[in-house]
Amino acid sequence: MHGGSRDLPALVNFESFNQDLKISWHNNGPDNQEFFAAEGCSVLYKGTNYLFGGWFENQDGEKTYGPHVLDVCEILKAPGASFQFDCFDGSVGYLPSEEDQEDYIMLYDGFNSVQGYDGSNILEIDFAPPVDFHREIGGQIPLYENHPILIAGYRTASVERYSPFNGWVKDDNIAFPEKNLYSYSAVWGDFGVVVFPGNTETGEIWRLSDDEWTSIGTLPWKSILRFSRAVLLSNFEAMVFGGNENQKFTKFTFNDHFSSIESEYLSNLPSLNYWGDPFAILVPDNYCLLSFI
Repeated sequence: MHGGSRDLPALVNFESFNQDLKISWHNNGPDNQEFFAAEGCSVLYKGTNYLFGGWFENQDGEKTYGPHVLDVCEILKAPGASFQFDCFDGSVGYLPSEEDQEDYIMLYDGFNSVQGYDGSNILEIDFAPPVDFHREIGGQIPLYENHPILIAGYRTASVERYSPFNGWVKDDNIAFPEKNLYSYSAVWGDFGVVVFPGNTETGEIWRLSDDEWTSIGTLPWKSILRFSRAVLLSNFEAMVFGGNENQKFTKFTFNDHFSSIESEYLSNLPSLNYWGDPFAILVPDNYCLLSFI
């Protein structure tokens, strides 16, 4: 957060915003340490939400790095070795199991390093890194046709897919249709991948399906590009929140085929000033929103 301020976790749904939680991250660390999150990103792996970025810090300023796991809204140290991971340039994703290949978390630094993580240990990946640098892509590696995919990024429009047998393959046929896309958020599923642009030229919302990009709508705030924020999908509704300006919670509703989208500002929820790159985790019946400094 700007000015070094911190915000407590909040449970959010389309009707309410609740920071009156029994557990806050200020008391979750060992030995009365406080949790700070910075350049954070998260991924669901084997039923557990893993958080990358951030650290515990004691009164003497000594830091203990993650990764961490989220239990409802309680932040706990993950088992195994500690290490730093920068989610500003880098991103995390999930590689599903395939034939003899075990599933694991994929850690990509945005440049030329890709590693695996099994919830406790770092795994070395044999294949070469992606062809291009995919920096500042919102900390996410979407799944497209059940394979990790890197979409655009700072100063690149290229798209690369990953296979545990072929490594990264750049596909010029599905390059992003705009020249500049970064600090965006995305949702994905059987419908393909939908990109809510952060820093972009037009503010159009794009969907990748059947190896073709289609514009399905336009951001309502396109005159003030709302980069560094989060989006969560539940059925046919998506909630977008946070960002670099005084931004309202916004609900997007897809049609049955995810071929068009409508937007609605949620006036009953507060505007969030400069909630940049919040952790956003979908939990049963509620949203758990974690912001960082």
